[in-house]
Amino acid sequence: MDILKQANTIKDKEDFVEFMKQLSRDIAENPQVWDNDSLEHYIGGLWGYSISLETDVPTWKLFAQMLLAARVYE
Repeated sequence: MDILKQANTIKDKEDFVEFMKQLSRDIAENPQVWDNDSLEHYIGGLWGYSISLETDVPTWKLFAQMLLAARVYE
């Protein structure tokens, strides 16, 4: 499954764990799509994306969307 679609279909912890496995594989197989390919830049993207959120309700799906967005968010 496409990692973007997978992030949007997460319903529980098991889905999230599988997503994390795919996210790890994604950086190894597709580094060209990761603008934030260092830990420093990735955490900066995660921080930037998290302050733009309009919700305070955490979900497994939201965690996955945040981690995915941090690949490219500036």
